[in-house]
Amino acid sequence: LLQGPLRNSQMRVGLNGGWNDSVLPRYYFLNEDNKDAMTDTDIRGSIDGLILGSNAQTWSNQMGGAGRMKLSQLLDMYYSERGVLNSNVRACQRITQFNSMFTPDQIFQQSYAFSGVLELELPPAVNVEDAGLQTFNSMAVQKLISYVATMQDNQCSFGSTTYTNQAQVSKIVTPGVNLYLVIDFSYDYIDAIRIASQLAEKLEVSRFTGNISVINARDATVVVNSTNNILDMYANFTRDNYTRSQRGFDLARIVRDVGAILQTRLYLDQQLNTAGGPSTVVLIVPSTTAVVNDNDKNYIYSRLNDLKKNVPDARFMFLNPGAKDKFSSFVQDSSKDVFTLALTDIPTSVDPVVTRLKQIPRRVINPACSYNFNSGTTTSNLAFRTYIEPVGGVQYFRIHPNYFFKTSGGTIKITSTSGRTLNICQSRVNTLPGNNSQSDTCRQITSDTYQIYINNACGDTTLSSCNPFYFSISVVPTTSTSGMYCTDDNCRYPDSVQVDIRQDGLTCASGALSCLRNTSLLLLVSVLLHQLFNS
Repeated sequence: LLQGPLRNSQMRVGLNGGWNDSVLPRYYFLNEDNKDAMTDTDIRGSIDGLILGSNAQTWSNQMGGAGRMKLSQLLDMYYSERGVLNSNVRACQRITQFNSMFTPDQIFQQSYAFSGVLELELPPAVNVEDAGLQTFNSMAVQKLISYVATMQDNQCSFGSTTYTNQAQVSKIVTPGVNLYLVIDFSYDYIDAIRIASQLAEKLEVSRFTGNISVINARDATVVVNSTNNILDMYANFTRDNYTRSQRGFDLARIVRDVGAILQTRLYLDQQLNTAGGPSTVVLIVPSTTAVVNDNDKNYIYSRLNDLKKNVPDARFMFLNPGAKDKFSSFVQDSSKDVFTLALTDIPTSVDPVVTRLKQIPRRVINPACSYNFNSGTTTSNLAFRTYIEPVGGVQYFRIHPNYFFKTSGGTIKITSTSGRTLNICQSRVNTLPGNNSQSDTCRQITSDTYQIYINNACGDTTLSSCNPFYFSISVVPTTSTSGMYCTDDNCRYPDSVQVDIRQDGLTCASGALSCLRNTSLLLLVSVLLHQLFNS
């Protein structure tokens, strides 16, 4: 209607552009000025709307009727690798789906119907007869179909995601980590925010997955308090806040103050009676000039050793722009927990970190232990619920020996509350059970309960040499989605599988109390607790 009367067959369909930054895209610019042309963004959005609108009723019926699926869930599924339910409909295949789902005549009918409405909004002096509407729409549709065939869209990482094609889908390990990002503010701000952004985006920080905090590596100031809203990170980790903060690196201060934050979180778990949840990881990003004072090393090793015993599920990692061995002595596993940072390619540097973070098992804890591990406190019928990705989803868990040392008669009971069949594997050796390890014990359950028995599991060994219990929960593929809807507010997707993990008989044990006798640390923890409950 806008181009046809003036340009006729020369009408323009398609106008591309680019982002201001390939790592931290915030602004999209068109390559040329043509206010009447349909941009690539318009085309993609229109195709997505057509695909979603054409399938919405089918998906709604599939989930049991209206109200079973939220719009946010529909969009989340469509703009992810998993696709909508078991339909394999997803944005990374929009061009293929557009060509296979709609004929040129169907596109013409959609365009023609809308132009009839739009024509009423034109100035009164403009009048396009019906024959003209049809002609202009016919030309526009032909040009659209030709242009769509040339568009370069992001490709899917893997092929079909239907429930029956499990062999083609690698395990989709849903992120589940509370990340404490400790960064040296000596970096240029744009590099620092790129690192934080890549981690937050690729870990899918949200209330369904986990939180992120950003902490200054010089004075341990919390710049972004633990949040599951990625917008909070961008709102607080600003250039202004960054440039006004201290620069530098103090590892002794980090392990002292961040360690106190971790202890405070265990106290919060006690107050909320939290029986499990995301893993806890401290990722430290030094600059090239960062050094560790030799006089501080003994204290750092001692403090890390105490944290390992009193905050057993916390893990320290380093993303270092220099040699890996510079910080390898400060982590539990130097071959897996130290990574190399290349500022020239931050996304590639962050990828192995994210892969590793997804491999850290989630926590199953006795919340009564808090950070001081008072003995004699035993759990009874305490449970928490988790939600598992239905298409190739798997979650890994760990029960640290601090919670079962000398325990007799303890149990972990796993039940599917969605009627879906689960595959559960356990091991005392393999941290990721279910990957065909000979040490794994696996069984499928549907309506029954899987039990892990904990009875004198450490024998005569010491606490430090006793192996944890590891277990994994994955969903067995099915072709039917009838009645498979999740209406819980904590369900990320309408077909998420609800799983209850119930514990009995977990106790408290710790091999370190020295950090709790330190008056300054106790004072710091008390201050943090005061801030936490008054924020």
